[in-house]
Amino acid sequence: MEILDIGALQSKKQKNVDIVICIDATSSMGPCINNVRTNAKKFYQDITYVLKTKYNTEISSLRVQVIVFRDLECDQNAIEESKFFELPSDSLDFERYLNTITPRGGGDFKESGLEAIYTAMRTKWEAKNRQDRQIICLFTDADAIDFNEKRERIGYPNMFDEKKFLNQWNSNVGNENTLQNHAKRLVVYAPPNSVYERICKKMGCSFYNVVIPMKGMSDISFEAIIDMICASASSQS
Repeated sequence: MEILDIGALQSKKQKNVDIVICIDATSSMGPCINNVRTNAKKFYQDITYVLKTKYNTEISSLRVQVIVFRDLECDQNAIEESKFFELPSDSLDFERYLNTITPRGGGDFKESGLEAIYTAMRTKWEAKNRQDRQIICLFTDADAIDFNEKRERIGYPNMFDEKKFLNQWNSNVGNENTLQNHAKRLVVYAPPNSVYERICKKMGCSFYNVVIPMKGMSDISFEAIIDMICASASSQS
């Protein structure tokens, strides 16, 4: 008869993980979008494997939402939200949705990534227990339109200022579908010296990764992205 190692079972950590992927879908981001599409089929497998082998963590549930962003000043449907896909059961729907994303538009160098993060912060999170994780991942090869700069742009919707943005991240009103201070994580891939780099320093539980501007994140491997997501999921602070 097989003897169960109760100590090993107790030491293995289990998490519910919600991930919201905010992806810049402007013209230069084709390499990143293609990379995500190509690896969508094994996204669940890769995440669970790295968490289990590297961080002794097993996933009880994995939900993924996609927020596509461009430039609110010059692009139609500049912020688009998918539903949450429950993986692995919704893997095919996840792949199909990613296949609908077409790199286009963008106008100038700066895009509406701050609005994408703000939208992600206000989504309906289900992972909420102390061991669970709520992860926002942003992928872009361009800077963001800064908080004060939005006021100077004709027709640009001013959804929030910097104070409201940071308050949204730092608030925990007790609603079970909101961000929880112990669970939230922000992972950003963006160019150096960008608005994201500055704002991440003011946001706790954030991981900032530098990419080459206007190269569609072709300098970052999908394996490195998976490792970073898993590191944020396992991080305790």
